[in-house]
Amino acid sequence: MAASRAHLIALPPGFITVHILQALFAFIIIPLDILMIVENMYVNFAQYIVLVTAIITLIAMAYIIAATYITPKIYNYWAILGLELFFLGAWVDGCLFSFGSSFSPNGGCIYLWNGPDQWYMEHCEDHTSDPTYHAASYSSKVVIGLAGSLMILWLTSFITVCVGIARHRKAGGHCVYGSEEVVTRVKGSGSHA
Repeated sequence: MAASRAHLIALPPGFITVHILQALFAFIIIPLDILMIVENMYVNFAQYIVLVTAIITLIAMAYIIAATYITPKIYNYWAILGLELFFLGAWVDGCLFSFGSSFSPNGGCIYLWNGPDQWYMEHCEDHTSDPTYHAASYSSKVVIGLAGSLMILWLTSFITVCVGIARHRKAGGHCVYGSEEVVTRVKGSGSHA
């Protein structure tokens, strides 16, 4: 017997693409951020925040995709809305932190900006022949772009879910699997005077 999908909010056709992009961008950020952490000359809190946010995003996306498209019995639109709001805020921070963790070569010196502590560090070594450093430097720029893209994707997803929930509730929809059967049984029981 197929599970009822009456408790799911209506999403636009092809909206799974947004969810797949969110998971894909978070997956790409993880190795790039690890490369930046390994190559960086000092501990930067911002890089760890972006890394942890990307890992947790993958876990949340597994639930959102599974609940919305594969196993509707575990779907609860309040849980989905809470995750959407949390990760919208997390990726706004992730975008800001990725700017704070960026570093780039400049001549023979590199200038590392530590955003949370608000200071520059000058590190004068010749990195012109260090391909790992250049890869980390370019990774920094890619992470900034992906974090900004994730922020926009989460904003789009949050707005879409909010509109979907408003329409679903206006139509009398429920938030969890099986709740429509309970309401039908209570209405039909005739136990109220």
